[in-house]
Amino acid sequence: MRSIFFAMSPELHERMNAALRRTVLLRANILGPAVLAMTAGFVICSHWFGIRPGPIAHSINLGLVGVLALVAAWFRWRPVPDPWVHVLSTTVWWGPVAATLVTEYSIHDTNITWLLLVMLASAGVLLDTRYVVGSLVIAISIAIPLVLRDGGSNARLYIAALVAAGAFATLSHILMRRALVTAELHRIDAADTSSQLAARLVELERAKDERAQLHDQLLHSQRLEATGTLAAGLAHDMNNILASITTFAELLLDDNSPTRREDIQRILAQAARGAELT
Repeated sequence: MRSIFFAMSPELHERMNAALRRTVLLRANILGPAVLAMTAGFVICSHWFGIRPGPIAHSINLGLVGVLALVAAWFRWRPVPDPWVHVLSTTVWWGPVAATLVTEYSIHDTNITWLLLVMLASAGVLLDTRYVVGSLVIAISIAIPLVLRDGGSNARLYIAALVAAGAFATLSHILMRRALVTAELHRIDAADTSSQLAARLVELERAKDERAQLHDQLLHSQRLEATGTLAAGLAHDMNNILASITTFAELLLDDNSPTRREDIQRILAQAARGAELT
């Protein structure tokens, strides 16, 4: 089994990326609508929970919901080009994160940070390491000034929790990606082995057919040889019979009347003709 720590060939690397993109598309088709629904519920119903962002923040959050709706619809109903798969999946993750940061910036309440921690930890579901690390660094970098502004004496605790959530997301991403890569390598090995066995089976069937053809040709040649031997034996025996007929006819030729001599001449002629044929 090839190890994921070994350098992959370009072809294998592309096959792995294609498998990861397929997994991202499957997750996006399921998680996209769910994230859209939760973010829309948070933005629309936030005032019922005592969360009242300003008009500008509320408008920004509504815009984020619109962006999530477009991305979710794209994943659901239109083919996504390969270069955009990880970008759009990261956009789905950023939707609720950005809405949470905007809300915290507007209401000056660090209790929103606990919700942000859950969202940061969920970044592990993304499968492109560059987007995971970059998104976590940006999100934490934006959240830390807000925590320092509003966290008071608990600011250090919030910052440590943000860093821990980012570390947890990174670790879970690495483990999840490694598990997917290992599973895909197993699948590729199984597919390659199956292809090799199928090719070997075809080769064995072809060899079997060729062997049957050679056997038929050998039997045919043996039949021809036996027929030739039989024909040669029959010709030899026929020549012996014709020779004896000719010999006896020649002996009678000197002792018979002219009429019988003519008949004997005919016998000799037919015997000679038969000898020519054999």
